Amino acid sequence: MTNKEIGNKFQELAQLMEFHGENPFKIRTYQNVYATLRKLNEEVGSLSLEALKNIKGIGEAVAAKIRELEDTGEMRTLRKYEDQTPAGIREMLTIRGLGPKKIRTLYDQLEIESVGELRYAILENRLLELPGFGVKTQEDILAKLTYFQEAKGLFRLATFDVVAKRLEANLKSAIPGGQFVFTGDYRRRMPVLSGISFMCSPDDFEALREQADTLFNKWSESKGVLDALYDEIYPVKFIQTTLDIWITELVRTTGGSIWQHRSMPSGTWDSEDALFDAAGLPFLPPECRDLDESSALKFDPETIIDKQHIRGMIHLHTTFSDGINTLEEMAKAAADGGFEYLVVTDHSKSAVYANGLTIERLEEQWQAIDRWNNTNSLVVLKGIECDILVDGSMDYSDEVMAQFDVVIASVHAQLKMDEDRATQRLIRAIEHPSVHILGHPTGRLLLSRSGYPVNHAKLIDACAANQVSIELNANPFRLDLDWSFIPYARDKGVLISINPDAHSVRGYSDLDYGIMAARKGGLSHYECLNALPVEKFLSYIHQK
Repeated sequence: MTNKEIGNKFQELAQLMEFHGENPFKIRTYQNVYATLRKLNEEVGSLSLEALKNIKGIGEAVAAKIRELEDTGEMRTLRKYEDQTPAGIREMLTIRGLGPKKIRTLYDQLEIESVGELRYAILENRLLELPGFGVKTQEDILAKLTYFQEAKGLFRLATFDVVAKRLEANLKSAIPGGQFVFTGDYRRRMPVLSGISFMCSPDDFEALREQADTLFNKWSESKGVLDALYDEIYPVKFIQTTLDIWITELVRTTGGSIWQHRSMPSGTWDSEDALFDAAGLPFLPPECRDLDESSALKFDPETIIDKQHIRGMIHLHTTFSDGINTLEEMAKAAADGGFEYLVVTDHSKSAVYANGLTIERLEEQWQAIDRWNNTNSLVVLKGIECDILVDGSMDYSDEVMAQFDVVIASVHAQLKMDEDRATQRLIRAIEHPSVHILGHPTGRLLLSRSGYPVNHAKLIDACAANQVSIELNANPFRLDLDWSFIPYARDKGVLISINPDAHSVRGYSDLDYGIMAARKGGLSHYECLNALPVEKFLSYIHQK
């Protein structure tokens, strides 16, 4: 091993020991070893134990560990700390500028143990109440996480949207009249992607090559495009296609599971609609092409959910819990956006990390809602995102629960469960007479946390039996319920509520990602809870 590699092992050991609150003297010793080894000209891995002891800054214990590393390939002390530290914590410790003490605070106070959980907590402003974590610190950590987390070969759709829009604008500006069309997974709006694909003609591709130096910060046909925003290479592929087979190739490269068991008709087509008609299928928008055969054949383009159908904004947080904007600011923004009603759902009392509402503060919030409703046309409803406790019970008494207009029941703590335990915990909440919506049913964070395992069929069946809707959490970090379970929910008559889970006015824009995910599942506006006008919404809710 090189001095740098050995030094890195000691640095990792020092960080892990500091995270676990070990002897500061030992920690400093191992930190100094890293600095000492980096300055040496000779490779210490080839030295004997006695020779190592003679190097200033390396004592007997450190020398023994270096020999152990060189002779066996590992260090038992390091392995011990690795084994007792969650893998996500070890990953967080590699982020420069964060530090073991801050990570320990995050772990102890907010139960954060992965990079994804940390980023999501920042977006929900959960760090602001912790000592040493102000707004500037949050912003600095988020900037570091953006590069760190997205540099792993997979990307969330929202990340690629930023890159793709800028690329498309550059291409149109540099090559007037050129035709560059998105295709592949990006065109189908998959929640997680490995790259962006454009389709273009051979002539347009040659024009692109000639102007590559001015179009891109850097471009490699095999690797992709360097984006200036994150100083990161994003996989971008250009597929050359001649005009005579353009439509066929656009459908083929867009792909989707609908074509897995069905042959694509041969011929020359002037539109995708014509090709689908020849295949005996209704035209499926690109994002809907992962529907199964049965759902595809029943597809009705006239009823598919769209943003214009959404009448109510459900699931948002204000300054009463962990939001950035006041109730009045959130309500005004919803009114300006043309919505009819707003369901305010701040956190319940057990969510102390999110400034969850005590009974006294609930009453303050209800008074504020009453004041708004007395003078404004947009209806604000008294909701709550109520924590589902470990045993499946709710965070407030039945008496308090009955006073809410709308209750979203969600799991936020004790996430380490097997499938049976998680499913039963959620079903008990679903069966509560005051619960109306099951929030983000798996607790997943895309590319960061898979979420607790659940039996989706049992959950959906329970929701059908208890007239509980299921949230499709529109935050692009979540998109939970996953779109692939929407067809089963539709078959069972369970309404889907497309909710932004907004912690600021800006968070309302996430609704677009939820709508896109719902479309992937073939959801019609008749099957969307918050597509109901306020009177029908309240009537449906109160039928339970």
